[in-house]
Amino acid sequence: MNLLKILTLFLSLALFPYSFLQAQVVDRVVAVLDGEAITLYELKQSMKKNQALLESGVLPPEASTPEGKEKFALKHLIEEKLLDREIKKFGIEASETDLAMAIKNLSERNQLSEAELKKELAKEGKTWEEYREQLREQIKRIRFMNQVLASRIQVTDDDLEEFFARNPQQFGAYQTVEIAQIILPLDPNASSEEVEKVREQALKLRKQVKGSAKKFTTLGKKYSHPPQVAEVQSYALKDLSGPLQQGLINLKPGDVTEPLRTPLGFHLIMKVSASTLEGEEFRTIRAQFRQKLLEQKMDAKLVEYIEELKEKSYIELKL
Repeated sequence: MNLLKILTLFLSLALFPYSFLQAQVVDRVVAVLDGEAITLYELKQSMKKNQALLESGVLPPEASTPEGKEKFALKHLIEEKLLDREIKKFGIEASETDLAMAIKNLSERNQLSEAELKKELAKEGKTWEEYREQLREQIKRIRFMNQVLASRIQVTDDDLEEFFARNPQQFGAYQTVEIAQIILPLDPNASSEEVEKVREQALKLRKQVKGSAKKFTTLGKKYSHPPQVAEVQSYALKDLSGPLQQGLINLKPGDVTEPLRTPLGFHLIMKVSASTLEGEEFRTIRAQFRQKLLEQKMDAKLVEYIEELKEKSYIELKL
């Protein structure tokens, strides 16, 4: 064996342990999913792809450390793999035409040309092909949810009413309210002493009228200016001023607001009743809320579906 061959062999043997160990670290198995090995390299690539999620600040407390973030990312990768299997099983695809249409819609929505979009992606360290593949995955997952999960979800009128009850601030402006008022007049430029004096008067009146519509009307006609507002009147909530809307949205029928300040003075308002507005405007907003509730239920159903897949799978974590 000549000297060159001996030196080459020696060098190869000398470097082998390092390169072998390096490969072991990079390709170390961090999990097994139904016999399929998931390597550290694959996990790192997934973390790079989902960097925005991992840096979003909405991760659970256990993912606050680097180790915790890695474990969270591994769990996310396993869930993605399980979902991708289901997408393949149902034969769901995203064609080039689908991709082109999605890119066109995104460009128009963000008012960016394709060239400008590519430039923005480059700033984020993402290639055009990486972006296209991520978009393709998103399209397929949305189709899976629409084709497989949507049929398992219903949004009933009762669901909507419950949603409205839990989120009054989102639809309160689409109510008609019957109210009676007591307005204690106050000059907009009144001194702080005058303001406090009228506020104290309003608080005393509130104690007297609370729980009695009859007393509210009687004292309202005596102290209110103008006195006729003490009679029950109907208003579209959205037509009332901001402070009055805020005071009424969460108020139950029969209750009286705290003193509410407007340019007219301090208002005490008794809510007599509330009903949903009719007409095209509310039908439109109702449809939007229905869609929002459907999306919430769909997200919850997807989490439930993936948990079922995990229960049926063999998963071994080695991280």
